[in-house]
Amino acid sequence: MKQRIEWLDAMKGIAIILVILGHIYNSMNLFLQPINQWLHLFHMPFFFMLSGFLAIRTSSKSLIENIKNKFISLIIPFIIGGTIFSLTMESLNNYIFDLHHCGYWFLFSLFTCWIIFLPLSIITHSFHDIIKIIILIIPFFLGNFLMKCLPESISNSLSFPLSFSYYRFFILGYAIGVIYNNQKLKEKIKTLFSFDIIFMISYMIFFCISLFVITKPNNIKLIPTTFLQIILCISLFLILYFSKNFIQQKFFRILCYLGKNSLALYVFHFYFVYLFPIPQSTSFSSGIQTLIALGLTTIVIIATMGLASPFKNNSILSFLFLGQNINKKKLK
Repeated sequence: MKQRIEWLDAMKGIAIILVILGHIYNSMNLFLQPINQWLHLFHMPFFFMLSGFLAIRTSSKSLIENIKNKFISLIIPFIIGGTIFSLTMESLNNYIFDLHHCGYWFLFSLFTCWIIFLPLSIITHSFHDIIKIIILIIPFFLGNFLMKCLPESISNSLSFPLSFSYYRFFILGYAIGVIYNNQKLKEKIKTLFSFDIIFMISYMIFFCISLFVITKPNNIKLIPTTFLQIILCISLFLILYFSKNFIQQKFFRILCYLGKNSLALYVFHFYFVYLFPIPQSTSFSSGIQTLIALGLTTIVIIATMGLASPFKNNSILSFLFLGQNINKKKLK
């Protein structure tokens, strides 16, 4: 079993917090609130990027084994978790046919990204890294052509618009993973820029773009959305990576815990996130809206972890709802 990367778990912890916070904003009908628009620019791209970062590890396994593992860890929770939730909310039709599958689209789309990536990574195994990444990104462009050939109902049922859109961020994460695992390249970068300089530049870029998006939401269209998303994701990744050595350990452990349980949080948080309607929330100031959203996010995370606990501690339930292999769980 490969050792977990703690700082990556901490990043996943940040990512799932942002995802739940965005859903809380939506539940408050604050879709156009500047901070919510800012969140939705990058929180899901960032999640896909983190998933792609570890894609380089799949090279040690066969294609069949990789697909089997991804099916268990993604599609089984998508089917079981999504079906149970949709039946509970009486929205089975939306779960099956709607683009977002009652919110569970992420699991299905991430599996689609893996299905595209894994065969191509084998075909391009001996290629130079730059050529390999260029080939790997081609499905993003082919996806638009494929969707034009399919009826919209089929395309939406398969979440193709979301899958192909976020596939580019999956490959972006893979490219970052290639750089991270290339010691010679890392040494060259280190000779050109100190880590402190990289951190400060990343922080300034993330802060300035975020400030622009939040304070000038009507001007977002002046800059290509993909450019904003890529810059925000990469700069946030670098900020969090270089923060790992001086962040308070207690807070770091909490983020790692949330990151390790990000799948459970994603699968079960939908049961709570829409339970707290806030009448006339649009009449509050932006600051009050944010404080309420942060408070509700904390409550939802705590409640979700409580709900997920018996599922995590039962081998059959953890397999069905969280895609954890029963045999591997017994070996731990």
